Amino acid sequence: MRTKSQLALAVVAFVLVAMPLRGQSILSGPTGTVGYLGIYYFDLEAAKHLTVIGFEVYTTTSFTNQTVSVWKKKDFGSYVNDQFDPHAWELLVTKSLSGSSGYTLISTWLNAVIPAGETQAFMIQGPCKCDLTIPTGAVAASNADLTLYSGVGNGISLVGFHSPTANVGWGGRVRYNVHNLVSVDLTLDSFVSPVVDDFDCAGLGNSEVVAVKVRNKGTTAIPAGSLIPFALDVDGQPYVTDLVLTPSALAPGDTYVHTFSIGADLSNGFNHTLKATASLGGDVSVGNDQLTLAVQAGGKNRVTTLPWLEDFESAPMAGSTAPPVGWYQDPNDSAGPINQWWFTKSANGSLSGIYASLPSTTSYTIPASTTPAPMRLVSPCIDLGTAINPRLRFGGGGYINYQSLPDALMQIDVIRMSTGTIDVGVYNPQYKLWFINGDFQQVAVELGAYAGDVIQLVFRLDLSIGYPVVGPFFDNVIIEESAATPGQSIQRGLAEFYLDGYFNALNANDDPPYMQSGGPYFVSMAAGSQLSFDFFGLPNQPVLLLTGPLNPVAATYPNIGQMDIGGSPDPATGIPVGVQLIADGTDPNGLNPLFLLDSTGNLALWFTIPGLPAGPYATFQAAIYTNGVNGSWVALSEAIRLDIQ
Repeated sequence: MRTKSQLALAVVAFVLVAMPLRGQSILSGPTGTVGYLGIYYFDLEAAKHLTVIGFEVYTTTSFTNQTVSVWKKKDFGSYVNDQFDPHAWELLVTKSLSGSSGYTLISTWLNAVIPAGETQAFMIQGPCKCDLTIPTGAVAASNADLTLYSGVGNGISLVGFHSPTANVGWGGRVRYNVHNLVSVDLTLDSFVSPVVDDFDCAGLGNSEVVAVKVRNKGTTAIPAGSLIPFALDVDGQPYVTDLVLTPSALAPGDTYVHTFSIGADLSNGFNHTLKATASLGGDVSVGNDQLTLAVQAGGKNRVTTLPWLEDFESAPMAGSTAPPVGWYQDPNDSAGPINQWWFTKSANGSLSGIYASLPSTTSYTIPASTTPAPMRLVSPCIDLGTAINPRLRFGGGGYINYQSLPDALMQIDVIRMSTGTIDVGVYNPQYKLWFINGDFQQVAVELGAYAGDVIQLVFRLDLSIGYPVVGPFFDNVIIEESAATPGQSIQRGLAEFYLDGYFNALNANDDPPYMQSGGPYFVSMAAGSQLSFDFFGLPNQPVLLLTGPLNPVAATYPNIGQMDIGGSPDPATGIPVGVQLIADGTDPNGLNPLFLLDSTGNLALWFTIPGLPAGPYATFQAAIYTNGVNGSWVALSEAIRLDIQ
């Protein structure tokens, strides 16, 4: 343990002159006409030393059991440039709220002290009034004590319609008390470092920099040259004590950052507790002179056990842009002035998804050929150190209120912690991922290349349209071990073949073909039941239906696909031995009309299974021409085996 040299200082005495608190005061903002449920940022500037004790929301609609949370920015100053930074905010209160037309009180004591001349930013999630007529940053209301400035908001009406807004004003009341007293109060405000948070996957070392911030929360200045002893304990043991002279005066609200003279050894073990203390003679509130920080050497909320499920039911509130623990919205993306991912829950709690809506004042036009960039949602750290065949599964869907518009595409990138690089487009569908009007489908993404590493998933949404209301969502994200599936997976938009509809064909992981995971696939059906064949490709294309013995990776053809039926390829033809042609869609006679895709690129056929003996019957695989009726090249579909029950 090392201690800085003792400094001989004169002790400066401070006198506390207590005066009674003035009666509670109220500042009313504009009321407007519409109530919202959402997220809202705004600034209050104090002309006198005061404490904000509560907010009242103003609505024109009744509402019940709406969760409301009030946050304040940790440092003084405007919310601008900090609304997306999770480190910048601290939670003051969360409660369930019900109300009707008029004013509804959120809380009775927020205890948010604002020294005279300082600006304090607030964030409210919950029922609030957003008046759309006030320019951002304009004065919404003021009196001799404080000024309320309009801010930015992301709102959903109380009936559930998404309505993000750029320029909004607080619609309600601010309750506060003005202080007529002189006091000395130095508080230990926060740990500046180390920062090991929900989305930090890096480990800690044996000499981590520890820095703390103190703030003058009193009403009188702390003179330059004041002695502040800083002490640090690590895991319950004294570690270092530094005696510091303030280099300049600290006016009310000012902060000072001290870096301890010895770095902390946090490499041994996974959990550590840091306790810092800052003392000042004459301090009237010693209760805020101490601060504790719990850190995890490998990152907080790190996923270490598979399977892991994120059902988003832990999202803070319906309609919030604050994600569940461990997830975060990338503050450096190009999403615009507000967070774009929305979290919601169905009435019965069975579905919680992530919704995205575009501001009505902005049109994003992102060509599908470019990298989807504007909206990034990042997962917790996922430790695949012991994984063998890890994979990602999730369900997705969407709603677009303009039927003629294209669906949104979503791309998944992977942040690889061992190299610090980002693998772009690990999942990058060339065919639309989302279906219109809320249809829900499953997706599987193989992550075997990341076995043994620590990763984060980046969900990136491409909204290649210029309309204001788009609602793609996904849910039930699962990371799990999967069985080896050497067969070919579905080729979106090129050659898709489903035997017995969309749901009955399953691979070794019980995935249907549309999940785009590897095959081969299997269907079990009884004699006398109806068997369906479904083909998908380009309009008016011919289909070849093949059969043969199941043999995954019998042959691979670049730009065509993988043949998973037949034996070793014939040296002369390169076609696996034992493959038979059942139906030839290029033959101008016979089955030609039956095995041509229609004008939408689809073909559906039905047959009744005759009285066959139980056991494997046949394995089918389709080849679909993709460039004209006479075709210059083909694409091979997945292989599906029919078993008779």
